[in-house]
Amino acid sequence: MTIIRFIGDVHCKWDRYKKLIISAPDKKSLQVGDFGVGFRNLHGDWLSNPPYTTMKSGEHRFIRGNHDNPTVCKCQTLWVPDGLTCFNGSIFCVGGAESYDKHLRNPGLDWWEDEELSYGRLQEIIDVYAETKPDIVVTHDASNEALALATHYRELTIGKATCGQRTRSAFDAMLEIHRPKVWVNGHWHTRWDHEFKGTRFIGLEELGVIDLEVDC
Repeated sequence: MTIIRFIGDVHCKWDRYKKLIISAPDKKSLQVGDFGVGFRNLHGDWLSNPPYTTMKSGEHRFIRGNHDNPTVCKCQTLWVPDGLTCFNGSIFCVGGAESYDKHLRNPGLDWWEDEELSYGRLQEIIDVYAETKPDIVVTHDASNEALALATHYRELTIGKATCGQRTRSAFDAMLEIHRPKVWVNGHWHTRWDHEFKGTRFIGLEELGVIDLEVDC
């Protein structure tokens, strides 16, 4: 068994992130999206890139959130592509989500049209998931089932209930096919930890961490 540190949204706060990966028990971590990859300011200048040199001191991976440039992520060797596994196949990963405030954002700078996976791509991932039947799932957004378990559900979802339903409905479909032992997500910037129907749902706040034993 290996202890893997799961890390919540980073949003380009690299100094705090570096402290979290340096102190990870087995020097292994998985960041759950909104890393901040490919963000630009209003002048079109790149914001600081992730600390990849520090990350090389261990095995530290990340998935894509809605606040990560999908094209830039594809160029990063430490990114886990949607619908694939990491850490020797022990963790099934799906990134992406819909930004509830996208109408206030700037295309190509801090918002990307393909931030959320298409219906077709999500169906392909569901098919892979059905074959894989993983014990651990990590996604950026949560399933509707998991979100409903959050302590502050009403406060979290006010004005956002319909946002991201394509992704969350796909996750609900995955749960109908197979219930993993653990499902970790970020996106909502809120901590929750509930077990329901045999699955432990864990939501992570910004830069929140949880260390879990993983068979990898």
